[in-house]
Amino acid sequence: MTNGIQYAQFEIKLDLGRDDGVFDVDFTGQRPNDDSLDRPVGTPVARFDRTLLDTLMDDEQYRAYGRQLGAALLADAEVKAAFDGLRNQHNVQFRLVIGPRAEDLHTLAWETLCHPDTERPLFEDDSLVFARFLSSKNQRSVGRRAKGELSALVCVANPRPNSGYNLEEIAVADEIRRAQGALRGIHPETLPADPEAAEPVTLDRLLDLLRRPGKPIDILYLVCHGRLHNDEPILYFEDEDGAVKPISGASFAADIGGLAQPPQLVVLASCESAGVAPGIAAAHARALTGVGPLLGRAGVPAVLAMHGRITMPTASAFVQKFFEELDDHGQVDRAAAAARKQVREAADFWMPVLFTRLKSGRLWYTAGFGGADGGFHKMKAVAANVRAGKCLVVLGPRLLEPLIGTPQDLARLWAGEEGYALEGDARRDPAQVAKDLALNQDDNYMLQQLFQVALPAALTRRLRDDLPAHLRQPQTLGNFETLLSEARRILQRQDPSELELHTILAKLPFPIYLTANADRLLEDALEQDTTRGVRSELFRWPPNPKDPDSSRTIPANHGGPLPAAPAGAAPEPPLVYHLMGRYDRPRSLVLTEDNYFDFLIGSATNRQQIPLAVRKALNSNALLFLGFHFDDWDFRALFRTIIWHRRSASWKERTDGWSEGADQGDGWSDDELSLTLTHVAVQLEPEAGPGDDASRARQYFEELFRRADIGTNVNIYWGDTASFLRDLWRTWNQPSAATSAAAAPAPGGQS
Repeated sequence: MTNGIQYAQFEIKLDLGRDDGVFDVDFTGQRPNDDSLDRPVGTPVARFDRTLLDTLMDDEQYRAYGRQLGAALLADAEVKAAFDGLRNQHNVQFRLVIGPRAEDLHTLAWETLCHPDTERPLFEDDSLVFARFLSSKNQRSVGRRAKGELSALVCVANPRPNSGYNLEEIAVADEIRRAQGALRGIHPETLPADPEAAEPVTLDRLLDLLRRPGKPIDILYLVCHGRLHNDEPILYFEDEDGAVKPISGASFAADIGGLAQPPQLVVLASCESAGVAPGIAAAHARALTGVGPLLGRAGVPAVLAMHGRITMPTASAFVQKFFEELDDHGQVDRAAAAARKQVREAADFWMPVLFTRLKSGRLWYTAGFGGADGGFHKMKAVAANVRAGKCLVVLGPRLLEPLIGTPQDLARLWAGEEGYALEGDARRDPAQVAKDLALNQDDNYMLQQLFQVALPAALTRRLRDDLPAHLRQPQTLGNFETLLSEARRILQRQDPSELELHTILAKLPFPIYLTANADRLLEDALEQDTTRGVRSELFRWPPNPKDPDSSRTIPANHGGPLPAAPAGAAPEPPLVYHLMGRYDRPRSLVLTEDNYFDFLIGSATNRQQIPLAVRKALNSNALLFLGFHFDDWDFRALFRTIIWHRRSASWKERTDGWSEGADQGDGWSDDELSLTLTHVAVQLEPEAGPGDDASRARQYFEELFRRADIGTNVNIYWGDTASFLRDLWRTWNQPSAATSAAAAPAPGGQS
């Protein structure tokens, strides 16, 4: 389901067969709300008459071209029956995958495809959405941003006329106005900033804007001249004097793909940017020479390019409708389908081409709890629980995403060139990478790669030139905390208008922070940005009593109630409790798969080492999960630990107050309170799986919490950690927050 519309999935993959000119056809069909897959029983093949197709293209007989192409692709009865079975009953997302041995097929104009029975174009109806699906060697995660946070850059390169290149002048001001009109609601930046000023639009200036820390560009709208030279794509930028500066498409794609945060969508309004020059037989054009597919291969999630010299009326109408639709629902392939329908009567209707890595097709999401007001009343309930001291915040690794990227991005850097037996998704799993490095070398080498290679590389990619030179060098365990602390301050200086996430957490009056993170950034924020002070403790989960990191001095009152504070005494500093290790105790870190299993054993057998205040909060407070993805090892292990502690909690842990006499007279039992307070799970919108859309994610977590006997009052905030914390901070600082959040909800009430 995508924004209320259900789609069946149909994917065709083409790859070169054993015989020259014969292509193997594999397909997958899936109906909405059905986990079963349709797969071929036989071995379908397709043959494309390239000579005939090239002739039809050269003669601009696009409809005849599409009929010939459709007849070849759907020639096998099994393939055609599978497609027709879905198409006749459902809206369909149609993805075309070109295998690595068949890349020459990218030069074909697949957007002209006609059904062999009706001979009508397949993609003139927006109930059938189409995209060329690209895999990428760049295995970084594809994270989407909240709609209200999207940013765009319109770049128009218009080099000074030069007889050697014969380039027509581009009306820069008109192109910028056209792009701004299409990008309604986003208010894009422009390069040049002033269309009338003599500001050269160089590739370096463009890359500087795209590299800017703290303010990533989500949509790059590029207008420039483009040509094919010896079957290689060339884009024409300007040099520092405004003269023509040719840039190879491969070099441009590599520069964009190498950014720490590349754009989510690149729109190429340059001529011939998808790789086929008009009037030249496409048979001689090498596949993937166009800039569009090169960007996709380099890791850009979605690219809209032009497959030839598209006319200005068609391009303008298509792009305008494309962004109108994208603004409405955020699904890039659906927006392209609606735009193609808009221009279906034009001869060049097929020329806009969408390349994507996004199986769901969604480019952005709407942050919030859902509902007409984005769930604002639920955020007020969260603020009320925090103010009442009845909220336990549980912190995960995605809290560090602004500094080092996602855990998957870190894993890829950690594996480096030495991910011995790791392929595909395994190279993006931190626990598997850690296990692989430890097995093939040893634990010390695994830790060395983390601290001296992966983490500094991740920080450098994010902070670049703002990071002092001495901190860009390989780090030791001893000074890595200094590097992280400095990086947090740099991040705050880069965007003074927004509080850094650890600072927001420190300023909110949580009495306990339960964290799966090994850093001390939260302690830094509490000490530097507040007057609350801080206590930092570590759960020593390793079950080996000989391990030096397993020893600790347990305070005399550790297993019992905390003594009542003297009258008039200052409130006790908040506790930051590290449940899964800390960097200054490397043997306490939970990194490998075996570590996670040992942690689960240790958390069960050594549970009495956890302070009673923490155990009580786990049983009687609202649980606020921040910085997790439900597939993360950290979340799964931590959630199982919480379940175990709740189910094995003693009567004392359920009934004793924070101090003697606390909680008396409120009329609620702790069990009642824990079931009525707001339980929130926050995660970045995933690309696939149980959380593919907000409704399925809510169902998943509701069932997860129900089976864990935590309660059924589960609210899912659809967005990343930064969006949630900034929404909570805005709610917290509203004038009415103090009165509306004065008390927790009554038992049985909706929170």
